Amino acid sequence: YPCVLALPSEEIPFGDALDWWTIPDRSNPQLRCYGEPSRNGYIVVSPEWNESKQPVYNYTENEHQMILRPLRDAMRRFSIDTDRIFVAGHFMGADAAWDLAFAHPDIWAGAIMIGAIAKKYIIQYWPNAKHIPTYFVNGEFDGENPMYLNASTWDNMLDDRKIDTMVTLYTGRGHDHFQEELPRIVQWMQIPTRKRMVAPDRFSVVTSRAGDRFFWWFETTQLNPDKLVHPLLEPDRWDEYEIEASLNRENNAVRIQKAAAKEFSIWLSPDMVDFSKKITIDAKGTTRRYDINGSTDTILQDVLGRADRQHPFWARIDTPLK
Repeated sequence: YPCVLALPSEEIPFGDALDWWTIPDRSNPQLRCYGEPSRNGYIVVSPEWNESKQPVYNYTENEHQMILRPLRDAMRRFSIDTDRIFVAGHFMGADAAWDLAFAHPDIWAGAIMIGAIAKKYIIQYWPNAKHIPTYFVNGEFDGENPMYLNASTWDNMLDDRKIDTMVTLYTGRGHDHFQEELPRIVQWMQIPTRKRMVAPDRFSVVTSRAGDRFFWWFETTQLNPDKLVHPLLEPDRWDEYEIEASLNRENNAVRIQKAAAKEFSIWLSPDMVDFSKKITIDAKGTTRRYDINGSTDTILQDVLGRADRQHPFWARIDTPLK
């Protein structure tokens, strides 16, 4: 089943976030749900990720883990289609959803942000939007003035033809939950192409936070520290690393052009390469050819960690190449 990860905020706690998406009939003993996601077979998950009375989203790695752990727990317990998981949120939860969408575009089929404001890493990571569809809903007279604070990020996204984004601005409305927008949001989610990119032929992403170190088949335990920015500190100048990788399916090859790390791992799956042939790995100019059959231990390790039973990785190559 497709899934919505609905992130609550201080104003809309997790129970209300579930109600916004599912619209349950609490007078019915069976608690039937009549919301558009329920009619279309979506599983809605709302994690209690924020601390009590937390006023703002802090853009920390710990908050990312508080959000992703419940999602992966739900993926282990229920039959969730890992190609159709949407991250969404209201207000502070929308800020978190926007940040997660750009920081880990390989996880999501799309992102829905209601009342979000672009700050910190979101502003830096906007080039990552080419890998994930986004849907924004804001009121013209929201107290934080989204027209001004989001303008540069929205302009960058809307001007780039490779980026799939929609911005809905309600004229004359303020800080609101916009329940009437739900049918259009679900209609947008139901577009057949709304599926995550499982194994793109090429990807290029930017990163400047220590926790944003895994993208598709690339993973490192530590990025180079020079350009990293601590989420609770305001740097004199923002900078970022670029990670770039590509697949050559004809030659059965994987190439890492830019890694921003001294050591990293390359994960391989049948979605990427043909295990019946020699596999060529090019890691920042060092090339090796391998006979790889895949490993049950690697598959189980990956499924245990990512909870993705549809597209598990079969093998892992660590650098420096041997």
